[in-house]
Amino acid sequence: MLRRLTGPSAVLAAAVLVVAAVAVAGPAVAAPDAVGTDTPDPGRVPQLVMPGSGEKVPAFQSLDPTHLKALPASKGATGSTLDPAAAAAAGSRLKRADGSAAARPRPKGKSAAVAQSFTCDEFINKDARVGRDESGAQVLRVAYYGDVLCNFYLIEGAGIAAVIDHTPGNAGQFLDIGTDYYFQNYYYGFSQGDFEILGDTDRRARTIEVIEEVYLFSAIPWGPCGPIQGLRYYRCDGVGGNLLHVVVGTGPFQTGLQDPPPLFLGQGQGQGCPVTLSATAKNKRTIANNEHVVDVDFTGTIACSQGLGITGTSEARLVDLSAPLLDIRGGASGANGTSSKTVTYEESEKGGREVKVVYSGRTEAPPGRTWSGCSVTDFQTARYLFTQCQVNGNVVTWQAEAPYPDFVGDGAMLDTGLPDDRGCEIDRALPSVDFTENQLVAKGIGRCNTPLNDIEVTLTMSGSYVDNSGNRIDVVLPSDGEIIGRDTDIDDEFEDGRADAVLKVDCQEGNQQQVDYKLKVRVRFKHPDLPPGSGWPSAAGWEQVLDLPVLPDESVTTMPCVPV
Repeated sequence: MLRRLTGPSAVLAAAVLVVAAVAVAGPAVAAPDAVGTDTPDPGRVPQLVMPGSGEKVPAFQSLDPTHLKALPASKGATGSTLDPAAAAAAGSRLKRADGSAAARPRPKGKSAAVAQSFTCDEFINKDARVGRDESGAQVLRVAYYGDVLCNFYLIEGAGIAAVIDHTPGNAGQFLDIGTDYYFQNYYYGFSQGDFEILGDTDRRARTIEVIEEVYLFSAIPWGPCGPIQGLRYYRCDGVGGNLLHVVVGTGPFQTGLQDPPPLFLGQGQGQGCPVTLSATAKNKRTIANNEHVVDVDFTGTIACSQGLGITGTSEARLVDLSAPLLDIRGGASGANGTSSKTVTYEESEKGGREVKVVYSGRTEAPPGRTWSGCSVTDFQTARYLFTQCQVNGNVVTWQAEAPYPDFVGDGAMLDTGLPDDRGCEIDRALPSVDFTENQLVAKGIGRCNTPLNDIEVTLTMSGSYVDNSGNRIDVVLPSDGEIIGRDTDIDDEFEDGRADAVLKVDCQEGNQQQVDYKLKVRVRFKHPDLPPGSGWPSAAGWEQVLDLPVLPDESVTTMPCVPV
C-alpha cells in the first residue's frame, strides 16, 4: 500500500494520477500502487537487532544525513568481502549459498559471488514517478528497495533502507523509512517502502537519495569494502573484525517535481482563485401613486481551484454612494462561493441613485504556495478592478470594486436611473383664513423641493352657524365645488415648484354672526415622463396626493362672516 507523506503543507485528498514514469535502471521495483491511507512517520526510529549481541540499536544512529560524505572504496575487492586469507583457512566452516531464495536475480555486471571469494553485496533500486491529480496538482510517488545478498551463509544479518531529502530547506531530513530485516544462518535480507508527496503544496522531495544500512556478522573476519556498481559508501566499519557495519546510498537524484507557479487571484491562467463581481439595475417600474422603484442585484463570486486546500473568508456588499453608511451586505462566501443580494430602492427613500459593489476577503493557500498578486487581465469582460491587494507569504488580503465604466478615472459606480424625489408637501405655515374689509380670504399652498411642471393645489371650506331662529345653517365654499391652483406652465422660466389656491368670499354687511369654518387643502403632483430609453414606464396620472391633516386645533376657524 502506497503511503502518503504528510508534511506541514500536504493535503490529504484522494488523487487520480496521470503518470509520467521516470526510468530507473536495474531489477524491477514494483511501481507505486493506488493511493492508500497509511501515513508514514519519518520521525520514527526503528530498532535494529545488532548481530552477535542481540542488542537493539536505533537505525542510522551513526549517520549524519545533513553532512553525507562518500568514502572511497578499496581497490581489488568487490562489495563486502571476507578477508581472503582467513576465509581460505576456514575451510568447511564456510558454507556456500546459491542465492536461489533472493527476490531479485543477480544482475549482470554487478559484483557477483565468485569461487575464490566470499562476498556480500548491497543493492538498491528505486522508482520515482510524477503525475497530476484531478485538480492538475503534481503528485510524486516513490517506491524503493534495498537488500544484501551473500554467496555464503552468515551467522546473522540485519538492515534497513530509507529515503532522505537533499532539497534545499529540508536537506538531511528523512522522508521515509522502510521495513527492517533480521536473519540468522542465512544469506539474504531486504527492506522496502513507498510514499507519496503532493508536490504543489509540499516543497520537499525535489532531490532525494535512497540509503541502506547493513550489519553483517560472520565467524570469519571481514576484509575491506570494495566498490559496488551504482552505489557509494557512507560507512564501512568493522574491517578486520567479525561484525561489519555498512551504509551505502544511491547519491542524490532528481525526482521530477517542479516548484509550482504562484497562484493567481482575480483573472489568470493555471491554478488560483477566479473572482467575478457585478451590480445591475433591473425591474424598473412604478407602484402606487406612480412612484418609481428599481431593483439592484449585486454579486461577488470566488471559485478557488479544488484540491489545493485553499481557505478564506469573503463577502460582497452594496455601497450606496448617494446615501453613505447605508451599505447592504450580501453574506459570506468563504474561499469558494457566492455573496449576493437583491435590494429594492423606492423614489421616496434616501439613497439608491448611485451604488457600487465592493467585494473583499482574506484568502489563504497552504504553506509553501505563493500568490502572484491580484490581477484583471481583461477589463472589458471583468468590469471590476482591485483597490487593495496585500500579499503576505501564503495569504492575500484583497478588495475589488464594480462596475467600472469604460473610463475608470471616477471609480466604480452604477447609476440606477432612479429619479430624485421631489419632496412635495403642503406648506403648513402658509395655509390661512383671514377676515379683512368685510371679505373672507382663504389660501392653500403646495410646493416641492425640486421645481415641477405639474403641481396642483385645491382648496375647499365648509362651515356652520345657528341663526336667530335657532336653526343650524351649513355653508360650503366655494359654492361651485373647489378652488384650484396649478403650476403647469412648462415654459415658465421662473418655475419654482409651487402652486397657490386662493378663495375670496364677500361677507353680508352688518351680519356679525359667527361661523365655524374648516379649511381643507389637497396637493397633487407628478414627475414629468422620463426620457425614452430610460427603461421606465410612462408615469400616467398624478403621482402622489397629500392632504392637510384635519385636526380641530388647526382646521377650525371662527369668523364673523356669513357669505353673501
